[in-house]
Amino acid sequence: LDTDRKVAKLVGQLTDTLISDRSFMAQSQPPQDKRTDLTNAAQALFYEQGFGATSLANVAERAGVPLGNVYYYFKTKDSLVDAILVDRRAQFDAMAQQWELHEDPKDRLGAFLDMNEASREMVTKNGCPVGGLCMELNKDRSALGTKAADVLRRYMDWVTAQFQAMGRADADDLSARLLASIQGAMLMANTFHDPDIISRELVR
Repeated sequence: LDTDRKVAKLVGQLTDTLISDRSFMAQSQPPQDKRTDLTNAAQALFYEQGFGATSLANVAERAGVPLGNVYYYFKTKDSLVDAILVDRRAQFDAMAQQWELHEDPKDRLGAFLDMNEASREMVTKNGCPVGGLCMELNKDRSALGTKAADVLRRYMDWVTAQFQAMGRADADDLSARLLASIQGAMLMANTFHDPDIISRELVR
């Protein structure tokens, strides 16, 4: 009986310890990153329905965050766009870093084209996420439009560098022509609901 009591006491102590540890772990877990949730929600909504048609209330609802809390992280829609553009730039830089693993610049450009091919269904539905935002924000020639253009310019600069690595003296022109053809194909695909327009342009 004494042994049974000792075992029961030991089990009780271990149980108390586990409960205490779990409680501590739960308390020490970092809070959900609401800023990221809001940024992701805004990015999706701006892409799906446009910057002008999206309110902070829409963003709060999509993110599952009370509207009053949104202003703690973002005072205006403009500040949300700033965060989105930073994310877009970071996303491209991360992809470019992977493409740079290819030694041949032709292969790097091929990986860039593959990325555009992979997004053709999404682009056909909603248009180019970067180009579309640039067009909308540039309508009033605002500072946001300039910042959005800088993201697209990052794409162009990277493509130009690949043509330069191939020894092309006309790298700037080739880069502009390539991106213009891709953006044009994306616009046509979105207009006519035909993703094959993008695929045909990318293999030319």
